[in-house]
Amino acid sequence: MIHERDGKDATFLNGLNATVTRIHLAGQPRLWLIKIILVKCPNLVELQLIPSQIRELKGESLKLLQQRKIKITAGHFKPQSSGHQAAPTSSYLKEQRFMMELSERQNALFKELLALNFEHALMAQRYFCLDGKSRESLVAICSAYSISTISNISAKIRALLYYLDRSFKCSKTSVRIARTLEQRVAKARDQKRKKQDMLNNLVYPKYSPKSLRPRCRFIIDSFNNGSIERLQTLYPLGYEVLKNRYHPNNEVGNRFTSMAVVAKTMGYSRQGIGLIERKACAILKAELT
Repeated sequence: MIHERDGKDATFLNGLNATVTRIHLAGQPRLWLIKIILVKCPNLVELQLIPSQIRELKGESLKLLQQRKIKITAGHFKPQSSGHQAAPTSSYLKEQRFMMELSERQNALFKELLALNFEHALMAQRYFCLDGKSRESLVAICSAYSISTISNISAKIRALLYYLDRSFKCSKTSVRIARTLEQRVAKARDQKRKKQDMLNNLVYPKYSPKSLRPRCRFIIDSFNNGSIERLQTLYPLGYEVLKNRYHPNNEVGNRFTSMAVVAKTMGYSRQGIGLIERKACAILKAELT
């Protein structure tokens, strides 16, 4: 194994000779270092780089290696300490046991993060086998989330542990990530609360009987959860009527447009709009049941 910082060391240069056929490069594949290796090791057949540095091998460095037909692989000099699958350490088992024995409050917080698709929770779920699947290495998780270094993954997972239990000892980086996570969760909760408040304070059409309010609620909920989109294929006219009448996600907010106005806009009678609306609701309910 060699490291880029040893590149100009005389001892390092003496270790490179014609008998060397395989080299593991722990640092960045800099051009000057690649040139030294190729000159000193004419019989080199394989150059191994750590996974995070594979993408850094480009340009003239890559061209020189390809001209010599040298095999380029990704790997670690000591896989057991690199995040690859290995025997679980005592600290890993302790953290895994904690995640599997969360208190009611902690479990609620963790499920909330999963529901909000926070990658901290999703990574921990995969790393600690909380989804019933086999454990994934940090390297595999790095690849899945397109994160360059294992330390970033580890910091986010430990930030999650600190978020759930402040007694966990972790780095300053993890503490900072945990505090940012708290702010993001608080913001998401606030947005969810505002959305719920809007639904709880619907301004129903003027003079509309209370018997129509369940239908109004059903239509608004369908817009919010996305199920209304099925009507675009099943009943396009009904979708347009509901969209014009209930104004989802626009400046009108949660206020409705009367059937008379919608009828005049779309060129139908008021009774016709009412029939289309009822038919659209019936089709949507049948599709959802």
